[in-house]
Amino acid sequence: PNSVTSIGGSAFSGCSGLTSVEFNAENCTTMGSSTNPVFSGCTNLTSITIGDQVKTIPDYAFYNCSSLTSIKIPNSVTSIGSSAFKDCSSLTEVTLGNSVKEIDSEAFSGAKRLGKIYSHNPTPPTCADEDVFYNVNIDKCRVYVPVGAGEDYKTTYVWWDFTYIVEDEKVTGVESTFTDNGVNVVVENGNIIVNGAEDT
Repeated sequence: PNSVTSIGGSAFSGCSGLTSVEFNAENCTTMGSSTNPVFSGCTNLTSITIGDQVKTIPDYAFYNCSSLTSIKIPNSVTSIGSSAFKDCSSLTEVTLGNSVKEIDSEAFSGAKRLGKIYSHNPTPPTCADEDVFYNVNIDKCRVYVPVGAGEDYKTTYVWWDFTYIVEDEKVTGVESTFTDNGVNVVVENGNIIVNGAEDT
């Protein structure tokens, strides 16, 4: 529930019957620890909802969650730890929020079925090494990025290995939207846009 403030290491590790997780506690910003991953080995986990209070996906957080098919990393997350989604062999789709800046070694290693990556950060996240996407079919997996960011991804370490890097207008750096006195306001890549026009 929202009242949870912390979840200890290995709390649900190896819960092979667990199928769904909603991690939405408002005051809980971490998912266990790097040395004792929370959901590692939950082999029947198919659905994860990560709330926008989480800042870091720690090492091995979802290691060997072999039934997981898709994951959406919220905009609050800035880094993805080593082997966080390693051997998630059923993973087909990953969405990276616009604040993801660092992806550590083997984070998505073994995600053999991964076919789509939606990266909302106009600045390509830094990949620790070539093993971040080890055993991912980089010749078939498509990477969708914000319009105007394609060339940066194509010339950035590790990302340049992917054959298909596609600019997509649906992939944006939108951080938040709200209404102020009846006026629609969008914060996109640090710019304030009012009714579709950038505000000075």
